[in-house]
Amino acid sequence: MTHPTELSACQTLAEAFSRSVQRFPDRIAVQCAAASLSYRQLDQRADALARRLRAMGVTAETLVGLSVRRSSDLIVAMLAILKAGGAYLPLDPEYPAERLDYLVGDARPKLIVVDAASRERLAAAASAKDIPQLDLDAFAPSRDETPVGGGAPNRDNLAYVIYTSGSTGGPKGSLITHRNVLRLFTESQPYYDFGPEDVWPLLHSYAFDFSVWEIFGALLHGGALLVPDLATIRDPSALLAYLRRHGATVLNQTPSFFYQLALYLSEHPEQREALESLAFVVFGGERLDLTQLKPWFKTMGDEGPVLVNMYGITETTVHVTLHVVDADETKHRKSAGIGSALPDLSLFLLDEDLQPVAAGEVGELYVAGPGLARGYHGRPGLTAEAFIPCPFPGREGQRMYKTQDLAKIDPHGELVYESRKGGYLKIRGFRVSLAEIESALCELDGVANAVVQASSEDGRDLVSAYLRFASAPMSLRELRQALAEKLPGFMMPHHFHCIDSLPLTAHGKIDRSRLPHIARALSDERPPDAPASADEADMTAIWRRVLGVERLGPNDDFFALGGDSIRAVELIMALNRAGWAATVEDVFHSPNVRDLNDRSLRGETGLPPTRAKRANAASDMQRLMLEHYQAAPAGLGVYHVQQWFDCVDAALDIGRLMESFRLEFSRHPVFRTLFVRDGDAILRTDAGRERVRLDAVDLRRDAPARQRARIAEYARADLHAPFAPFEAASETARLRFFQTEDSRCVVFLSIHHAIDDGWGQQRFFDAVFQRYQRHDAVAPPARADVFSEYVALQQRMALDPAAIEYWRRAPFAGAQTLARRRTPPAGMTEHKKRIAPRLVARVGHCARARRIQTRSLYLAAAGQAIARATRDPRS
Repeated sequence: MTHPTELSACQTLAEAFSRSVQRFPDRIAVQCAAASLSYRQLDQRADALARRLRAMGVTAETLVGLSVRRSSDLIVAMLAILKAGGAYLPLDPEYPAERLDYLVGDARPKLIVVDAASRERLAAAASAKDIPQLDLDAFAPSRDETPVGGGAPNRDNLAYVIYTSGSTGGPKGSLITHRNVLRLFTESQPYYDFGPEDVWPLLHSYAFDFSVWEIFGALLHGGALLVPDLATIRDPSALLAYLRRHGATVLNQTPSFFYQLALYLSEHPEQREALESLAFVVFGGERLDLTQLKPWFKTMGDEGPVLVNMYGITETTVHVTLHVVDADETKHRKSAGIGSALPDLSLFLLDEDLQPVAAGEVGELYVAGPGLARGYHGRPGLTAEAFIPCPFPGREGQRMYKTQDLAKIDPHGELVYESRKGGYLKIRGFRVSLAEIESALCELDGVANAVVQASSEDGRDLVSAYLRFASAPMSLRELRQALAEKLPGFMMPHHFHCIDSLPLTAHGKIDRSRLPHIARALSDERPPDAPASADEADMTAIWRRVLGVERLGPNDDFFALGGDSIRAVELIMALNRAGWAATVEDVFHSPNVRDLNDRSLRGETGLPPTRAKRANAASDMQRLMLEHYQAAPAGLGVYHVQQWFDCVDAALDIGRLMESFRLEFSRHPVFRTLFVRDGDAILRTDAGRERVRLDAVDLRRDAPARQRARIAEYARADLHAPFAPFEAASETARLRFFQTEDSRCVVFLSIHHAIDDGWGQQRFFDAVFQRYQRHDAVAPPARADVFSEYVALQQRMALDPAAIEYWRRAPFAGAQTLARRRTPPAGMTEHKKRIAPRLVARVGHCARARRIQTRSLYLAAAGQAIARATRDPRS
């Protein structure tokens, strides 16, 4: 490992990298495809290029454009710029030409390092600004081995400038110094204990600052940096195989990508072994939706890598906070906590007057400490607005950064991210300015007005655009093609709507709440072609469902209809379930139904299973839950699950919302479940009605503080009001609506874990709110009782002679020293203590060193604790 004091003694990133070269010269530093570079080789190649950069005038504070495809050359060029004393400016070749032109024009780098993939794309912009290009493909290293002279090293010199969206419609460049980055790893190292055994895949664009954490997390600690191609990154199956093949230990993910990986694993649990080497999954760049982590915890349990949620923004050098996420957190919170600040940073949650807000109230996050950027490139006015003097005692002379992120302290005392402020949101980790998208739309010929706003779908933040055209509307295809020339893919709106006029409030402002009600979806006017076969028709139906569109033909482009890499993963998983052996890469090569259907033959894997014989027995897990629940004292919360969330609607109708929930409850047999005892067995019967209680409380006359207090009082009382799953007259779920404003209510759900494991809650809530928005009061068809089929399968497996014989011959068979409990426990208590992240990390490293799973080590520790607690003191 690299001790924090070693990094703190370094002046620059180049010097810190040189220490890794000295300590691990022959270890692999970068692996790309089948080729790899050792630390010595990487250092030699970077030195050769750095000498050329010095000869071209690069020195301290010199800004050098970097536009190189994903390869080992990208890392060589990045290090060379730093070794020469300069700062790198990411110019991702994947960006549209117009975006690259803007970045070059605004940043004015002294020169641009390019390769064959980017040379032509940047030629016009570089020529217009008289900026020379250095082509890596034409660069021939000299045999000169004299040391690179980068001037006196200074921690406060620039390391890189990364551009993010700006509130005025144009991106702005954050000036990040060597000190900023070095202290990031110094402060986080005690939590992670990174070292030379770690393997880091580079999964993000180097124009996104998450890449700084990935690249230098590996190279400053002697680890290996993997550079997979985009096709591998986009395909969960290919990515899992890649992680397993290379023994990755640190996986960094934006939540949007990880949700798809977690869902894929839940459908292919046999591939969980691909993650055995992982120590950490580090989240960043977006709000982490805990409901979408439930498939992960259901598949991996407690044996997987440590999940760490790290909040941060470009202006504060990648990461600000650290919070370990566990399965228990998913039971009482929808969004993950963001945790505590790194030791050298301070967090403040303030109101508009820079006064601290009370617990439970939403405030804006401010960050102070040495992680703050120098400011914005060429924007002194904007720098002064965003980086302001810290007014709190003991921090005189320090600056704090106004993040424009909203957060609050929840009832459990955790700091929870709420949303962006001022027209921003995060899409796949990139900060997106709605104003910038509006500006780009208004520049298109024929667009008179454009309003862009955020929405949410399946836990993901999306962008919807509302357009008023000066004359005839553009087709959806034409609009997307024109906008793709101005904006990168992550900024492309997911939905486009046409409006005849801008709705205004009484104060003359745009009434955004009315936009969805007056808009009509923009589409291509031509009718879609008919499918040419039954398979094509089935695939078209799946595409419609995934994309959320009604009109779709076999020749329509997936990406032109709002598809992106996240939806491509969702599409492929649906197609795989239906029998098509397609991959995510196939979608990029064949982005329409007809071509994709021709490219990937349909097999038999999608045929529905034969229906199992109906069974009335409870599952083994239900039986254990019910026995433990009855033994636990009321108020302990064992298998008594509570969750609550806000519901906001300008035309909120509590009665209609309650009816939507009631109708959806009626669809599912599990909500009619009554448990009965039959000797030692527990059976499930149909109670003949939904065992759910719904009611509403009007709090609109109460002050906000009183509202929060009353909801908290109800939560405590509810926890002490146990369910009676064996009594037909009682309920197993309670739903209460607290109306706090005319347009807002808090929905509080309390439910017994034996009838709901959280697996399908997201789909359940989606169905409820879709029904509510459609004003649908028609009783829906009942769902099939698939759970009984599952229990029947479980019973058959328990009686399988082959399975019984396997366990009979197991090495530990017959070695138990404690008799199995034949009656339910008379009582139980609970004690919780959170394990420090640093200890969790050490457990992971200890398990890997012994080539065992982390869960095995925890189980051994629990067994040792039980043995010590029950040991005869006389022995």
